[in-house]
Amino acid sequence: MIKVLNDEMVSFSRYENNQIIYIDKEGKDYKVKNEITYGNWIKTYKNIPHIKVEGLEDKEFHLKILKDFQLDHKVNSVHLFYNQYGGFSFKEHSDNTNVLLYIVKGSKKVYSDNHSILVKEEQAISIPKGAKHRVDSAPDTWALSIGYE
Repeated sequence: MIKVLNDEMVSFSRYENNQIIYIDKEGKDYKVKNEITYGNWIKTYKNIPHIKVEGLEDKEFHLKILKDFQLDHKVNSVHLFYNQYGGFSFKEHSDNTNVLLYIVKGSKKVYSDNHSILVKEEQAISIPKGAKHRVDSAPDTWALSIGYE
């Protein structure tokens, strides 16, 4: 699955549709197409600490994940998060949809309501709509954020 997800990070159509985002050390995000030519993106993406790819709901691999976790809900969004060096990608925030955070590779520690939960490879955590949270990733962590109702 990592190869498939890596292909999404370098997909020309994802680039053209402004679905590839990189996140700096302060948690600010940038649409890659607005900042970097596609050729330079292909040359440099492996050096970017945090990458997000939006719009993956047009793929089917998330359907098996939902089934494995016995979730039969309407999917709003599917995003890939790749964290190469570890650490926080975003400051504490809340989402406007329920989120199933599935770890493809690596691990993430999810902080919410003064608690932390370690989510490891092939595990998931459901984060309710509106719940304030932040996520600390181990180096080389690949995760899918599946928004659902």
